[in-house]
Amino acid sequence: MYYYKYLQLLFIAVLISSCGRDSRDHDHAHEEVDNLQIIEYSDDLELFAEVSPLVKDAKSTLLVHLTKLKDFKPLSNGKVSATLVVGKKGIRQVSEAPVRNGIWKLEIQPPVSGKAFLVFEIETEQGVVKITSKNQYVYDDEHDLNHSVNEHQEPANSIAFTKEMSWKTNFSTGYPALKQMGDLYHTSAKVLPAVNDEIVLSSKTAGYIKYGRNLVEGCAIGKDEVLFNLDGKGMVNDAPWVNYENAKNDFLLAKSNYERHLELADQMLISQKVLLESQNVFEKAKVQWENIQATISSAGVLVKSPFAGAVQSIYVNNGEYVEAGTPLLKIHKQNRMVLKCGIPLAKKSMVDGFANMSLEYAPNRYHDFKQLNGVVLAQGNHLEPNSNLLPLAVEVDVWEGSTINSLVEVTLEAKSSQEEIVIPVSGVVEEYGSYYVFVQVTPELFEKREVIVGQNNGMEVVVKSGISTLERIVTNGAIKVKLAAVSNSVDPHAGHVH
Repeated sequence: MYYYKYLQLLFIAVLISSCGRDSRDHDHAHEEVDNLQIIEYSDDLELFAEVSPLVKDAKSTLLVHLTKLKDFKPLSNGKVSATLVVGKKGIRQVSEAPVRNGIWKLEIQPPVSGKAFLVFEIETEQGVVKITSKNQYVYDDEHDLNHSVNEHQEPANSIAFTKEMSWKTNFSTGYPALKQMGDLYHTSAKVLPAVNDEIVLSSKTAGYIKYGRNLVEGCAIGKDEVLFNLDGKGMVNDAPWVNYENAKNDFLLAKSNYERHLELADQMLISQKVLLESQNVFEKAKVQWENIQATISSAGVLVKSPFAGAVQSIYVNNGEYVEAGTPLLKIHKQNRMVLKCGIPLAKKSMVDGFANMSLEYAPNRYHDFKQLNGVVLAQGNHLEPNSNLLPLAVEVDVWEGSTINSLVEVTLEAKSSQEEIVIPVSGVVEEYGSYYVFVQVTPELFEKREVIVGQNNGMEVVVKSGISTLERIVTNGAIKVKLAAVSNSVDPHAGHVH
């Protein structure tokens, strides 16, 4: 019995001892404080800095990541300075070059504690960009730091995607837009050449056709390139070749006389008046000969392309005889194209005044009507007899891969007075019928969030709920962020310089 009482007393003593030790440990042991993360934007740059805690008389390391907002690639060169201002005192450190592409490393030792702000200056060949980060604080000591910093909690669905990872791919972030997007209608349009961009070349005289180069429909041609020679020598109407020989002989004679008169003038054997008359005759003959050569050669009358473009149609064969005025070929400038499509009568309101049009020129790749300097040529008020559709024709700039007589998918967008949240299609990913976007927590951490989407025109999609226009999201490269979540080894600080 005494034995059991002894065990009970021993157990209570151990328990009390353990509780006291835990209490003392709590008072004096602290978890490591996370680095401060500074996120600021200028018109051209994104600044993401990881800063070790700012403590008086202690060195603090700054890793500054600089990204160009134009293409979201790293800033590769330049000088970066950081100025820490505490009250009326300031300390400035400079890094002359990045330690790694896009990353600068600096160290600052605050001399005093208190409320502070950081001023970053980025100096490149293009000029100096100043970015200020307010609401910073320098602590008196480690104890003050540990008792003042609030614990940071990351969103449950956060995904690490480091700057080094985003710099290596097509990636961008931005804010959702508030735009009007009306009802959409998807259809096909035929690609036709613009009327003002094509021309038919005809023969200026009778003769036999000789190709100046290998010609096939669709081949590219340059400005002033010789396409045909018209050989009519020996024919009854061979005036062009008579003019060619006369101009050549007149030029050679005038040149010979002028050169002889120059020698005589040097010997003071003729007057200056005779020399000037000889020079005038020579210069006129030279101009006439050069003009003749531009259109006629020893092989025949030259037919040249008036502009660079492509051969659309060829109407004659090599060696074929043609009369003056015979069409030879049609060429296209390849500057503008016409898109012609048919719209059902029920969608007439779209034809009467559509807000925008997009065309899919490659799988999941689109051009905007306005980006292509689109102009409406015809809006049908009558049904076409063969299709019972209203015709719609618009003229746009040529795009990469555009082909005459091909079909492209187009989307018409009706006018609307209601504004909705709109984001790029490339900023949305789909999983098992649900849609998600990635909201930026930091430039290296993104929250996966489900959204309800509406209609899309191929380039942009309406978001009914899930995000606001004040939240920065991934606008391009969302699928890459999604894939990053698959790897369990992704560390938010992977690849950083420490």
